[in-house]
Amino acid sequence: MLQKRQYDWPPRLNAAQACAFLGVSPHQLKRLRTRRAIRFYKLTARSVSYDRESCAAFLNARSIEPMGG
Repeated sequence: MLQKRQYDWPPRLNAAQACAFLGVSPHQLKRLRTRRAIRFYKLTARSVSYDRESCAAFLNARSIEPMGG
């Protein structure tokens, strides 16, 4: 399956898109939101949108560079 590049995603992601972007389950996404690890927007009492740039920054902050050359 072809991976979408970061700029192929919309600037605001719904829960399913955010899970796919981050590679996490809905439960893990909820934990990230509860810990305020990623930026989100509460649109209504039941509707939440996630910031793509914040999700990308979260992934980049956790990347590990390879050792050696």
